[in-house]
Amino acid sequence: MKISVLALALTLAIAGCQQPAATAPAPETPVAAKPAPAKPENGAWGVDLANMDTAIKPGDDFYAYVNGKWNQRTEIPDDKVEVGGLASLQDKALQQTHALLEAAAADTSAAAGSEVKKIGDWYATYMDEAALDKAGFAPIKPELDAIDAVSTHQQLIDLFARTHGAIGLRAITVAVDADRNMVGKMRPSIETSAVVLGAREFYLEPAYAPLRQAQQAHIARMLTIGGFDDAEARASRIQDLETRIARLTLPAAELRDDTKKNNVVTVAELAKMAPGIDWPKYLAATGAGAPDKVIVPTPASLKDMATLVTTHSLEAWKDYLRYTTLVAVAKYLPKPARDEVFAFYGKQLAGQQVPSPRWHDAIFDIGGQGLPLSDPLSKLYVERYVAADARPKAKAMIDNLVAAFDARLANLEWMAPETRAGAREKLAKVSLKAIYPDVWNTADGLEVVRGDALGNARRAAAFRHKVQMKQLQVYPDRRQFLQPVFLVNAYANTIWNEIVFLAAIVQPPAFDPAADDAVNYGAMGAIIGHEISHLFDDKGRNSDGDGLLRDWWTAQDAQRFTAATRRLQDQVGAYEPLPGTRVNGALTLGESIADLAGLVVAHDAYKRSLGGKEAPVLDGFTGDQRFFLAYGQAWRWKGRDATVDRLLKTDPHPPSAIRPNTVRNVDAWYQAFNVQPGDKLYLKPEDRVRLW
Repeated sequence: MKISVLALALTLAIAGCQQPAATAPAPETPVAAKPAPAKPENGAWGVDLANMDTAIKPGDDFYAYVNGKWNQRTEIPDDKVEVGGLASLQDKALQQTHALLEAAAADTSAAAGSEVKKIGDWYATYMDEAALDKAGFAPIKPELDAIDAVSTHQQLIDLFARTHGAIGLRAITVAVDADRNMVGKMRPSIETSAVVLGAREFYLEPAYAPLRQAQQAHIARMLTIGGFDDAEARASRIQDLETRIARLTLPAAELRDDTKKNNVVTVAELAKMAPGIDWPKYLAATGAGAPDKVIVPTPASLKDMATLVTTHSLEAWKDYLRYTTLVAVAKYLPKPARDEVFAFYGKQLAGQQVPSPRWHDAIFDIGGQGLPLSDPLSKLYVERYVAADARPKAKAMIDNLVAAFDARLANLEWMAPETRAGAREKLAKVSLKAIYPDVWNTADGLEVVRGDALGNARRAAAFRHKVQMKQLQVYPDRRQFLQPVFLVNAYANTIWNEIVFLAAIVQPPAFDPAADDAVNYGAMGAIIGHEISHLFDDKGRNSDGDGLLRDWWTAQDAQRFTAATRRLQDQVGAYEPLPGTRVNGALTLGESIADLAGLVVAHDAYKRSLGGKEAPVLDGFTGDQRFFLAYGQAWRWKGRDATVDRLLKTDPHPPSAIRPNTVRNVDAWYQAFNVQPGDKLYLKPEDRVRLW
């Protein structure tokens, strides 16, 4: 199932969940009894005033007013593509996780088959680069031999089907997703592969011709390193095929519409929709059995991909699979392959100057989202680093934000009574999860062999696929988390009507127990409000309290909401993070809605927390000023131009340095900083977007 996530300006690879089904409830998770910090991490009360550039008027550039001095003195390290407050927090969480991996690898007392033993053996094997260099390309020979053996288009289709649960890439993938028309029903979901560069624009727009030339040269080098002859001709065929895939891939903004992707069809209808493939045979070979119905999110793309698979040059497809397989497993291959993948994808595509330390990549190789060891590693993180009072403190703030959001719903003048009742009913059903899950998924049955890096990856892929397919018979336990807790992240999952806050984000600068309440509400409170509002944004509003796709709005309310969100889309779409390159307002609309709604609701909750009293003035700043300063500080961020350009085409979140601009829609911000007509961010009251 797919989830809506708040990326928090991080470029971590967060994809759809397909998480293993949870086991029976585990014992209560032991947590560390760490004392609360004596003073805030930032400044005297939670905001580092040395980062501000007070020569800039808040009403002209609020981000620069809050973070201007920080921006001037901060350089992006060579091994990174971005820096910022939340990025630094993620660095801290990864350093903590690294310590767990080192300890697990050195633990000679860990029992055979235990989770700690599996984590330690995987890590030690992944880090042994000398062994990878010695093994050469022999470990990948079975996958390459299987590609070599393909001599007909039918054999190509059979290869795609039977390698579900294997490493490598398939043009047509059968995953498992929720049927949005039935509560508690999972079905096979048939999807097409995405382009390697991530954005279709890179293949189709003339401005990116130099990038395409660089990619083709990289492909040729990678094939040469892998031992293939005639690499230039192969690279040309591969890039031509990739361009064809880009043409059949829908724009990222269109893929946000869940109602258009809600296509549940019979297998007979699937055969008419995408002819040329024996779909019952294909589904059975993937492990999906003989389903009566399947989900087809993008029918037009699937039809075109089926045609491409059954008619396009077989040699081109085989070369494409050879290349994508080499790239997919390069981290387990000798140094020349690893270096080439970084040189293109890290340096050329993202602007990163030197590779991240290998242990950094090991964390996501072992415990990335949906991987078998994700929960076991997350459990170690909670046991070691989460304070005993973190969960109740976080839940108390979440409860206050939910109450503030409900109060807003109850008093919305533009919303009809029947729509308001539906909204409040949905909010009352929201599941609130914080810090760590109530149940943990286990890796029971996963074999990890110290010294067999690629074998561990193969077995993990097979394990994950088997558990996914099991969800067709046994619905996954809703108490689980869908992301590892060491990510600095929060997410809203409309399918389960839930909001989730991971352990690593409930730390400074997002949440600081020693900071002023105004600061915590301006940072963490806005994040909480953001996630709540995702359940009611332009996508979330199409789901009811049970996660079903159902229109519970009156026509007039829907029109009013759409008109307001279109104004916000245009507002955000006017910003230029790079000269001449604007934000895609349609792609980022859901996050822009959530940013604005989250900020407004967090401000309400902050006022509620004062109990009718006036907030004190600290260092000359009122409570409201500190609230908005904290919000601006939370989005402190710098990214490399290449990374920003890629994110503008692929990421549904606006660049972090743009996001504080939403304050221009909030009346309280104008009052707090005396913003006047003529200031660059000033909007007339009637032009300010008001949603909730």
